[in-house]
Amino acid sequence: MHRYCSMILNYLKSRGSASADQLIAELGLGEDKVLWALEVLKRDGAIEYKRDAVTDVSLTEEGKSYIDMFPEERLVKSVAEGKVRAVGDVDDKIGLNWAKRNGWITIDGGKLSLTKLGASIEQSGRYALRDTLRDLSAGGDTKRIMLKSSTAFDSLKRRHLIDVHERGTIGTIRITDTGNSINDNVDEISYLDREIIKGRLWEGKRFSEYDVNISYGDIYPARMHPMHEFINMVRETWLSMGFVEGSGPIVNPAFWNFDVLLTPQHHPARDMQDTFFLSDPDTVGTGERSLLKRVKAAHERSFGTDWDVSLAKRALLRTHNTVVSARYIRELGSSSRAKYPIKAFFVGRVFRNESIDYKHRAEFYQSDGIIVGDNLTFSNLIFELREFFGRLLGESVAESIMLRPSYFPFTEPSLEIFYFDKNHKDYIELGGAGIIREEITGALGMNKRVLAWGLGLDRLLFDRMGIYDINEIYRNRVGWLRARKSL
Repeated sequence: MHRYCSMILNYLKSRGSASADQLIAELGLGEDKVLWALEVLKRDGAIEYKRDAVTDVSLTEEGKSYIDMFPEERLVKSVAEGKVRAVGDVDDKIGLNWAKRNGWITIDGGKLSLTKLGASIEQSGRYALRDTLRDLSAGGDTKRIMLKSSTAFDSLKRRHLIDVHERGTIGTIRITDTGNSINDNVDEISYLDREIIKGRLWEGKRFSEYDVNISYGDIYPARMHPMHEFINMVRETWLSMGFVEGSGPIVNPAFWNFDVLLTPQHHPARDMQDTFFLSDPDTVGTGERSLLKRVKAAHERSFGTDWDVSLAKRALLRTHNTVVSARYIRELGSSSRAKYPIKAFFVGRVFRNESIDYKHRAEFYQSDGIIVGDNLTFSNLIFELREFFGRLLGESVAESIMLRPSYFPFTEPSLEIFYFDKNHKDYIELGGAGIIREEITGALGMNKRVLAWGLGLDRLLFDRMGIYDINEIYRNRVGWLRARKSL
């Protein structure tokens, strides 16, 4: 008999019954060893026990912050007290979104007002989600709470305010008459090593049977972070379409981030509210003088205003990966050995001073791309984008992609890309695309046509991972990362 089985059987012979936790703690064996031995003993009829299903629930960090009041409750209270009157007054967009979805508020011309249901919620101070969250936080009977408030429980789970983990447990373990009659001194070998073979220690002993159906505890092998895993999938998709990958610096002068792309120096996109400007260093070199002159001329010709080189030297964290596209176009334009058409993509982090909500972060990943060559058309651009989404997401999801005309300072014509997200029941913007204006390509020394696009990757994980809030991806909760949906 295996040593683990012998230890458990002797323990039960002296006590008659025990729990799995007792065996693990008092025998000094790991969970997997105890589970394995119990399966063997049960198979041989030496013990008996029943299996039960248990639901473990814990609050996430976000859930803990909602115990006193949910953001949608806080918004309704502020509207009722007259502290918030318009959408522009709302700092917490999560509260705004859920209050609207719950039918507590209406928005008319940007003005907020409470519905009858919203006024009732505010006056009663009762909210099923908060009450259920408090019950779970207090350690109440999970099964009872689930039966009593199944809708609220499901909503908390869907909003990732609670972590729910189903696990099987072993009930009371009792020794049988067969177990009491077993001679547990029979030598049994469960493994072979060099010493056993060399010393012929296996002679006269029995080998343990190997049962592939025996249960075991949860195993958590190393896994790649879902964002990095998805980025690799994006890379593989572009590479399979004949693209090459490029990269560029995160810290750039405003010259490459804005000026080269013909964004006016007085454009609001440059304001501190949108861009992270640096203080150390506060300026970065702009590059070659001839390029500087061409960009200056393009600005003054296009906008009729003086161009200030000191503004172009301001150091910042890139707000889009198009800055990498621009550097790549310049590199191609100054090369006499480039062979066209050329297809390139760039994946990396970008930074914007955004208000954080379910679809906005101050730091996120973008995948930009360009196709450089002769006789390229807008139809070529649309084809490449649809091909990319079809390969990456599958045809069924790709069919929900919507392209619509739009405006961007550095492309003409331009389009925006949206996809329909089932969780939010709304179209979510993924990025923009278009043909880069000749004023820009000319200043960069490129005499070919350039198709370009920029896509936000984080939002594509809404559907892929079945999440409601992109911030879930970055909270790095070990439990969620272990049990997350596979890509």
